[in-house]
Amino acid sequence: MISLQLQNNRLSGNLPAELGLSKRLDILNLHSNNFSGSIPSDIGNLQVLTKLDLSSNKLDGELPNTISLLTTLQFFSVSSNNLTGTIPSDFGRHIPNLTTVRLSRNKFSGELPQELCSRFALETFVVNHNNFTGTLPEWLRNCSALSRVRLDENQFTGNITNAFGVHPSLELIYHRQNKFFGELSPRWGECKNITDMQMDGNRISGQIPPELGQLRQLQKLNLGSNEFSGEFPVAIGNLSLLFNLSLSRNYLTGVISRFLGKLTRFEFLDLSDNNFTGVLPVDPRTFERLTSLNISHNKLSGGIPEEIGNLHLQYLLDLSSNTFSGSLPLNLAKLIMLEILNVSHNQLSGNIPSTFSRMVSLVDIDFSYNSLTGPIPTGGFFQKKLPDNAFIGNGGLCGETEGLTPCTSDPKKSNKKILLGVLVPICGLLLIVTIISVTLNFCKRSKLGESDHPELAESFDSTIKRREEKFSFSEIITATENFDEKYLIGRGGFGSVYKAVLGRGKVVEVNENEIVLDTRG
Repeated sequence: MISLQLQNNRLSGNLPAELGLSKRLDILNLHSNNFSGSIPSDIGNLQVLTKLDLSSNKLDGELPNTISLLTTLQFFSVSSNNLTGTIPSDFGRHIPNLTTVRLSRNKFSGELPQELCSRFALETFVVNHNNFTGTLPEWLRNCSALSRVRLDENQFTGNITNAFGVHPSLELIYHRQNKFFGELSPRWGECKNITDMQMDGNRISGQIPPELGQLRQLQKLNLGSNEFSGEFPVAIGNLSLLFNLSLSRNYLTGVISRFLGKLTRFEFLDLSDNNFTGVLPVDPRTFERLTSLNISHNKLSGGIPEEIGNLHLQYLLDLSSNTFSGSLPLNLAKLIMLEILNVSHNQLSGNIPSTFSRMVSLVDIDFSYNSLTGPIPTGGFFQKKLPDNAFIGNGGLCGETEGLTPCTSDPKKSNKKILLGVLVPICGLLLIVTIISVTLNFCKRSKLGESDHPELAESFDSTIKRREEKFSFSEIITATENFDEKYLIGRGGFGSVYKAVLGRGKVVEVNENEIVLDTRG
């Protein structure tokens, strides 16, 4: 028997110890089955075995120490099982032609073997999604044939600055989600064939080395969730094949380079959670393939560029938590493939264009905490049950959704209400002013009469009007000597008052308007 290849079946049960009796077996491929239990130690007897693939099963327990005896091994994979424990410390020491080691997606712990690449033949080293700890072994710096390295989703520690050397064949390197610190070495720029570099989720600091701009084959670069500082690395604009860039959750400053928009293959851009300032450099004929843009939580200002509406955004447009001002561009309505739109926590004003209802692919929106006014759109996505907090913090918005005041549906009724609301207070005010004016005028006249001639007021108070008598005008003229001033007894609000003695000694007080009989004799 030369090989045993039973991959991609539904085989189950334990691996039989009798496998170790097949001394001439050079390929044992059982991946993608349902085998369970532990790996038998007898497997170490397969002294000519070159390929062992037990991946994607349900194996558990620890790796037997006897795997270190497989000296002719070239390919070793036990990924995607439930294996635990540590890797035998001498694994690889006596296996000079070992090119591929895959230990990913298990529950391995402890440190990596120190002599795994003793003969520098290792090309693929994949140990992601385990619980490995400790610092990286020195052989990683000298194993120059490496083309694919995945260390992500472990608990590795240590200074990463000099952990790697120059690897001219390296195409993929994942350090993400560990506890590495230190700085990113400029020597990474000498790994000319890297296409995918992901180092997010560590504590790497310092500036992003401009030498990364020499990686002309680079397509994906993720340095997010670290402690990088300094200005935006302009050299990234040289990476003509780059289509995925994430520098999020760092301390980067300065403006976003306009050269970025010239990268014609860009599809995903995430610069969120930094300290970038200035405007968003979206110019005509830039970012032509961009499908996802996240620049939230920065200090960008100015208006939202109208050109964003000409992009081919399909998944995300997140401009939240900046200081964008002005109105929402009408052009955004052209993003009919966009699924998520977030412009919250800015200084935007004006209304939400009704044409936004044409964005038929929307599944989530957030316009909260701006100064937007007017009715929200009513068609398309906006007629569904909207997120509870999508519009809060905009005092001038109205609409038929939770948290907003309903808009007035009949403008004529609204105008009448406004007119009544203005006229009623004005009329009331005029009425009050009129009453006060009349009262004051009356009081003034009364006081004037009393204060000028108190004897006249006293005379009026003591006058007893028993009956009215009629006298001719000529008698009055004669008695007052044509209203001579010597007969004047007072002036008041109702005219001048004269005293005349008529027939039978009757004393008459003569007013401009009436004649009153005085009985004083």
